[in-house]
Amino acid sequence: MPTSLLKRLQITAVVAVCACARSPAPTPTPPVAVVDALAVLNNDEAAMRPWLRDRLLANAMLPSGTDPVSLRRTADGVIVVGRRGQSWLIHDNIVSTVDGLEDASPAGAAHLHRLERRIDVTFHDRLSSVTFEGALFALLVRADDDGVTLFVAGLEDAPLDRSGGSFGNIDSFLFRVRVDGDGVHRVWSRNLSEAGVVMPKALAFVGDDLVVVGAGNGTIAVVDDHSGGVRDVVDGLVGGTDLVVVGGRQLAVVSPIADAVAFIDLDTGARRLVPIVDPQSPRADDLARLGEVLVFSTALAPEQRSDGPLSRFTCEACHTDGGIDGRVHATGRFDDGAEVLASTRPLFGLFQNPPLFSRGIDKSVAVMVHAEVGVANANSPRSPWTPLVVDLEAPFVRDVVASVADVVDPLTQRRAMLRFFATFGVPRDPTPHDVHPGVARGQRLFAQHCQRCHQARVFTDDIDSVVDPALHPGAVVWASAEHFDVGVRPLVHPDGARPASLRGVRHKRPLLTNGAATDLVDLVGRLRIDGSWIKHDGDRSVGKRFDDDEAADLVSFLQTL
Repeated sequence: MPTSLLKRLQITAVVAVCACARSPAPTPTPPVAVVDALAVLNNDEAAMRPWLRDRLLANAMLPSGTDPVSLRRTADGVIVVGRRGQSWLIHDNIVSTVDGLEDASPAGAAHLHRLERRIDVTFHDRLSSVTFEGALFALLVRADDDGVTLFVAGLEDAPLDRSGGSFGNIDSFLFRVRVDGDGVHRVWSRNLSEAGVVMPKALAFVGDDLVVVGAGNGTIAVVDDHSGGVRDVVDGLVGGTDLVVVGGRQLAVVSPIADAVAFIDLDTGARRLVPIVDPQSPRADDLARLGEVLVFSTALAPEQRSDGPLSRFTCEACHTDGGIDGRVHATGRFDDGAEVLASTRPLFGLFQNPPLFSRGIDKSVAVMVHAEVGVANANSPRSPWTPLVVDLEAPFVRDVVASVADVVDPLTQRRAMLRFFATFGVPRDPTPHDVHPGVARGQRLFAQHCQRCHQARVFTDDIDSVVDPALHPGAVVWASAEHFDVGVRPLVHPDGARPASLRGVRHKRPLLTNGAATDLVDLVGRLRIDGSWIKHDGDRSVGKRFDDDEAADLVSFLQTL
């Protein structure tokens, strides 16, 4: 048995023994009463708001580190590419910056549309499409004269199930699909969460094997590409978003959470970590980084299982890279006999956007964080007030925060997540948008018809935080805290939905709480001017629509937010 697999089985056995020993005992008494814990969290939130406001109004970047997300293998070493377009070269453990790197993404026989959860495959000039219900993260293609084989990494092909009070049907899966002259054939699917691989965001061929990187806990699985059987697992790097083979059976894996690249030997399990540091891109403090790894890893709910509808997951199951999954989820609530739906909203800029959710039910980010810890651990053996034993339950945390305590108490976990959300702003595009004449006309239409609800506030719940968006474009949420019935059905709240933030709306789809609008063009085409109100959906015979030129101008403006 390989050493890495034996080590993991030993750790799993210890965790199982501890869980069994704890399960008959009563739920531990919270170290701080819930009401006191929420008071601490709300005080933290109140103290962070002026700090964030000052940075936003100064148009300053929020501390986020280098955010390396992709890799390329070259004759000189490994090229690392950051989320904001920066590039570095790793050669003989030396990291140097690279200028003027061009996009070298190859055009292949298949293209993954993540938000639509669809793969388009071209074979012999014939286009075939493969669709999935679950979120998709990575695609690997092997083409031959007879067809195309797809290896697809994502979540299980089923709707999210909230009926049991927890998050179900979001285990990590690997699919093998064949496209040939006879059509599309799903060859097999494998539940990777059962093998300990959570959030599979990167794939590569290594000889006859297929390698899958689990971003949710850093676990790497070596998979037989014919049968889908897992041959071995080794420790990788939490948050891994890309990998390249650097020679033989050695890999390089990059992580924007750890701000590092790990070089890993699949045979021995040996691992070498190379940090990617840039003085121009300062990291957040250790508390915020702890919160980041809790949000994007299994450290938040380390005892979740893959039994039946239960799942092992992270927040990225719905919020890929902090954004969205493109899904519309059933909530289990009903309005006039119809099940209420909810389209996923991004985590970016969440701290500015309370009250949260389309219903506005969580009045502060502090309340939301406290509630999410509970629901993430629901239906697992773990109380949400259980301390995190780092080396036993989530040793990968040390790759992100080397100074983390051996045991992280429940209140510190919540404070860390809250601190992270305060620093997790909306990503800025590396190049400015082209501004054509229609944008100004669209801005005037928006101010006349839309800004009553989608206001230029810094904090959604603060009516006095309105600023000039021309001076502070990155500070504005374009939302408000009130509820409005704009014709979308089913109603998520008896008084209607809380206006969603329009910041970065060009990256979001589908739109509206029920997901009825496929994109901005579709959304604006549904709008109807009804007196002083804008109806977003419903009876299209009511009210006046924008003419074609107005609609195009309004879309142009929305794309700049």
